[in-house]
Amino acid sequence: MSISAIVDTGYRLHPHDLGGRARTVTVVNVSFQGVETLAPVLHLAETPKRLVLTPDQIAVLITLSGSLVPSTWIGLTVELHPTVVDGQERIEIRPARGRRIRPWQPPPPQPAHSGWPVVVLVLLVALVLAALFLRETGITLDELLRLL
Repeated sequence: MSISAIVDTGYRLHPHDLGGRARTVTVVNVSFQGVETLAPVLHLAETPKRLVLTPDQIAVLITLSGSLVPSTWIGLTVELHPTVVDGQERIEIRPARGRRIRPWQPPPPQPAHSGWPVVVLVLLVALVLAALFLRETGITLDELLRLL
């Protein structure tokens, strides 16, 4: 949790916010909080409060999404269940009922870009700069060719 009680109570999702029942939610964004240790924070479509993830919750999301990359969790639909573990209230993440878990797919390969437009641009700039240099110094093309 954060160091601010105001942030924790007003902006972070807690088990009591679920009203004692499971809620189906969709992940719309993943951000991070922390200074020395970053913790993923889920932004959910169904509530303005954010869920700061525990290591157990992270492991469940990795299993459900098939990916270690938090950005691939966006769009994932899960159920949040309020539970009590060792006398402490927690939120357990489970697969959403009736929802098929979408397997993680790598992004499509990007087409390779050739570097020829950059080379042409650099050559044109070099020619313009050379022409400006010759004009400023008063050297004609004939004199330049004789020097070479």
